[in-house]
Amino acid sequence: MEVCGVNRMPTLRRANWVIAILALGLMPSMSQTPAAALKEAGPVGFDVAVIRPTAAGDVMGSSHFHIWSAPTDSHFKAQNVTAFALIRYAYEMPEFQVEGGPGWIRSKAFDVEARSDAALDEEFRKLPSAEARQRKLRMIQTLLAERFGLRVHQETRTEPVYALVVARGGPRFSASKADGTTVSNSQGAGGSTMTVKGSDHTLRILAEQLSRTMGRVVLDKTGLDGRFDLTLKWVPDDVTPSSPDAPGGPSLFTALQEQLGLQLKEEKDPVQVLVIDHIDPPSDN
Repeated sequence: MEVCGVNRMPTLRRANWVIAILALGLMPSMSQTPAAALKEAGPVGFDVAVIRPTAAGDVMGSSHFHIWSAPTDSHFKAQNVTAFALIRYAYEMPEFQVEGGPGWIRSKAFDVEARSDAALDEEFRKLPSAEARQRKLRMIQTLLAERFGLRVHQETRTEPVYALVVARGGPRFSASKADGTTVSNSQGAGGSTMTVKGSDHTLRILAEQLSRTMGRVVLDKTGLDGRFDLTLKWVPDDVTPSSPDAPGGPSLFTALQEQLGLQLKEEKDPVQVLVIDHIDPPSDN
């Protein structure tokens, strides 16, 4: 998952970034409930982990990174990933719900590869996928604590949010046939039009993408727990057509309803926030 900083963008401002996740297994959903209650049973750390700065060292305006994490083995791999992205991934938290930490955790990029022995791989293959994924998350949390000295705590705050709900008439998108085997999400600008396209996509992931665009937390309250193929196109409010004859397009609110059968409703809700108390650059391999 691409990760920007925690600075919130003005409402409906154009987002100049691309999200791309290629996961061999189900990506942890960006849930409103962080993975604080992961099972403690079984190994909670990797046997071997190598963390190196990327060749460029900095994200340098490129927010594109990859994470590979299958639920069928203990292998975890990430390329061009920030510490901030790793924290969000491990705790299943959207960027607007993670606070604190020095600036480098959002700008310094790393390549990470970690795994355990064949015996643990075999144990993972025997577990239900959901349980295996949760154990993998716990292992990544341990990696962050051991190699980055990460310490965090959680707070609950009541804040203005948008609730993503199903509009009258029902959803207008199809169930994915990939069944969690491949996740691919992208958002980018083409001319004056913004596009979000997701294959094997959860609505919680869509809610996080909308959070970046709206500059406010968007909570998935659709009640739809499946995985879907989605495409959403709209014209940001701050875009002026390049010429009088340039085609227009719907606003984000209109596009959500017309293209996906979804709505955003303003609410005040308890929001869980993960606060970074301490983090260091990664220790030597």
